[in-house]
Amino acid sequence: MNRRINAALIITSLLVAPALPAQARPYTPRDAVAIVALSEPQISPAGDRIAFLATRPDFDHNRRATDLVVYDVAAGTSSVIRKGVAGIQTPQWSPDGSRLAYVRDAGAAPNTSAQVVVDMLDAADPAPATKASQGVDQFAWSPDGTTIAYTSSDAPDPKQAGAAFEAGDGGYLDRTPPLPEHLYTVDVASGQARRLTSGRWSVASQPVSWAANAREVFFTRVRSAYSADSYASVIAAVGVKTRTVRIVTHHRQAEGAPSVSPDGTKLAYLYQHAGDPAAGQMLYVTTRSGGDGTPLTGSDLDVNVSGARWMPDSRAVLLGADVGAEQTLWIKPLGAPARRLHLGEIEPNLPSGLQATVSRNGAIAFLGGDRRDGMEIYYLRSADARPIAVTSYNRPPDGLQVGAVRAIVWHNEGFAEDGIVTLPPGYDSRRAYPLVLRIHGGPTEASTYQLSSLNQSLAAAGWIVFSPNYRGSDNFGERYLHAVVNDAVAGPSRDVMAGVAAVERAYRIDRKRVAVSGWSYGGLLTSWLITHEHGWRAAVSGAAPNDLTEQYALSNLQWRFQFGGRTPSNGGLADYAAQSPLTYASRVTTPTLIMTELRDGAVAMTSSYEMYRALRDHGVETQLWVYPLAGHMPSDPVHIVDYYTRWIGWIRAHFAA
Repeated sequence: MNRRINAALIITSLLVAPALPAQARPYTPRDAVAIVALSEPQISPAGDRIAFLATRPDFDHNRRATDLVVYDVAAGTSSVIRKGVAGIQTPQWSPDGSRLAYVRDAGAAPNTSAQVVVDMLDAADPAPATKASQGVDQFAWSPDGTTIAYTSSDAPDPKQAGAAFEAGDGGYLDRTPPLPEHLYTVDVASGQARRLTSGRWSVASQPVSWAANAREVFFTRVRSAYSADSYASVIAAVGVKTRTVRIVTHHRQAEGAPSVSPDGTKLAYLYQHAGDPAAGQMLYVTTRSGGDGTPLTGSDLDVNVSGARWMPDSRAVLLGADVGAEQTLWIKPLGAPARRLHLGEIEPNLPSGLQATVSRNGAIAFLGGDRRDGMEIYYLRSADARPIAVTSYNRPPDGLQVGAVRAIVWHNEGFAEDGIVTLPPGYDSRRAYPLVLRIHGGPTEASTYQLSSLNQSLAAAGWIVFSPNYRGSDNFGERYLHAVVNDAVAGPSRDVMAGVAAVERAYRIDRKRVAVSGWSYGGLLTSWLITHEHGWRAAVSGAAPNDLTEQYALSNLQWRFQFGGRTPSNGGLADYAAQSPLTYASRVTTPTLIMTELRDGAVAMTSSYEMYRALRDHGVETQLWVYPLAGHMPSDPVHIVDYYTRWIGWIRAHFAA
């Protein structure tokens, strides 16, 4: 990530001492945020250009500005095609590579609905190709480049504005009933749009894929627009002329991300193991005509697939997955063993899905990073080639100290487990250091070697930072991922404590200064650990679902799958309470900082208030800080710096006490 020094400081340093090397300085929360966030690498069909988005923070206005950039592979140069585009996302090359389509805000006014535009890559600012009243979510070019399929929500009934509505299986923040999303096509030349699907069911917010003959569009169909119904998803196709919808597979749920092979004969899709919404994602391939097909992963490659892309010969797919302490890319041929791509210390960035694309000649562009540098765009001439960085936005500036990152492994309760240790700059193995746990969320994620800005910010304070992977993490296969079911909190916490013991065996730790922290699921485990362990000097618990019964009732997520489908009123009340940190709040003695967002639909802020009041009732030192935002975690530059600073400051103050 980009640890850039403020431009004014750079100018001053040049004027004062141009001949001296940059002075060493520690990583700060400002460095963690002052990055260029790269995303959406899209290699052209011919493999000669790579389009991507580059987003810079604007601290003065607390916003981010995004550029559309195109890299020329042969020339080795980049050009900003559109600067500061509001709401831009998902650029896609036309099949002939002459144009780029993308979604962007249609006007300058805030909250203007997003539309697809087709950019000729010339000086003229492109006009919207769609005029969807509710904006556009997903889109895809037709094989001949004349038509675009897109999804858009149904329009609300103006007569129902402000009226009571049936909550359904939604979250407590819903102010109106969610409206179904459906498929349309638009003729690029004329702008004429045509609706393909309708009904109370909805098209999922996932990529859509055209049949090679352009007669059908494949998509993910969900039972309703309520987010809690997202698990009730199946692969479907709609006839472009007939508008007839057919269900392609026989699974009843947990399917997604259909993708037609380049030769048009096969369809790849993701399916959660055994149709269990709490399981990891497997990659399946079936025929275009339908049927469940066969799994490509699960036997020789037991991983949670983050996404997949067809290789140009239609005989193999590129896929991404967490494996141990690394994020990895694989080539999985149909009917042959998978092979891992050799990327050195470069890891693809997988937390937001597989950000990689493949050209017709087999060249690959992907977003990735290593242990020291932040995210960059990388190019592979072929799957067997070495990765080449085609951008250099986020190399640490001279003088910025970055802590070394190492893996650590241990065994607990029959599982092989691991985690990541970030050492403070200038680490001396002869010294004893304070230890700070920073536990990842999910739980279907993993802490890997890839540089973590929060971990580096914590390590810069002079602490060893430990990020454990616990049962429920997705880096040790399906058995490990699924072990969190019916053991949502207690089991993972035992894994964390086993990891702490491993760190204490491997490094000299000042055991009087050990802190635990995390956000979301990491916050949940933090809250649990302070109710069951008492060796902590301080704790930071962010957006933690401390009361799992309340979490089931209020969240827009389906927590019942963490309990094998049981709900509090359907045989699970005792287990929900037994796994809730709030149940044991009277045991807490650790000074605890609690943070939350005011309008968090995933984890209701009330859970943070409950824990805060409980700790105060029992005389525990605590603070509750609430961000007046709508989301699960602050994402704007100013608030990110603020919550990083509070996180570090709380621990520092109690380590010093």
